[in-house]
Amino acid sequence: RNGGQGVSKRVIGVGLACLDQLLIWEDTAAPIEGNKIVASDMQGGGMAATAMVAVSRLGGDAELWTAVGDDQAGDQIIRAAEMDGVNTDQMERVEGGKSMLIVVCVDQKSGERHFKRASDWDRPTHAIGDIAKVPEAGCLLIDHALPESELPAAREAKSHGIPVVSDTGRFGDWQEEILPFVDYPIVSEKGAQSLNDDLREACRSVHSMGAECVVVTLGDKGLIYFDGETFGELPAFKVEVVDTTGAGD
Repeated sequence: RNGGQGVSKRVIGVGLACLDQLLIWEDTAAPIEGNKIVASDMQGGGMAATAMVAVSRLGGDAELWTAVGDDQAGDQIIRAAEMDGVNTDQMERVEGGKSMLIVVCVDQKSGERHFKRASDWDRPTHAIGDIAKVPEAGCLLIDHALPESELPAAREAKSHGIPVVSDTGRFGDWQEEILPFVDYPIVSEKGAQSLNDDLREACRSVHSMGAECVVVTLGDKGLIYFDGETFGELPAFKVEVVDTTGAGD
């Protein structure tokens, strides 16, 4: 909220929106023959999209910048975001394009999930979203799925002192280009280990790229963080696990 006056500033999320076909298996480790699918559902997914739904459900003002195909899956993705109160004005439809469809196999016993891409994503190669809207935002979130859109948005946010958060699952060549414009990189444990098996050293490496505070998520073990001077830890919330899909987002 802005200045304690009750004026909510918008959170802009730039990145992936997909459609998740969830299949809850009795036991994903058991052979398919004799196994059972005990439940199924179709939900919107993707890192940036899930984060914006979370912002909206918590009472915030969320806007999603992404692209989907002009197929039936794209219709469902947009409808799901709008039903959760996410502003979709900056979502593009790729003419003749496919939306990403993910089959998520969830283990009933543990809630752990395994992703299988069922359809490729025809993403745009140009920047999407109205860059003039960035200075009005309270926060920008990126997930590294749309570099052509995320880099200019992050640069613009940084120039106006708007905090930039990134959801970083793994590191590739282009992360080194954008991380100087990210204040709060949130990195998965596997992503951090791809830099260094010593998670503290991995935090130091990411922090040296320009972050204010680096967070590494550790699943049910919580997280560690490094602000340039101090390392800290926070435990995970104790919950009855049903399905971990989207939990990291």
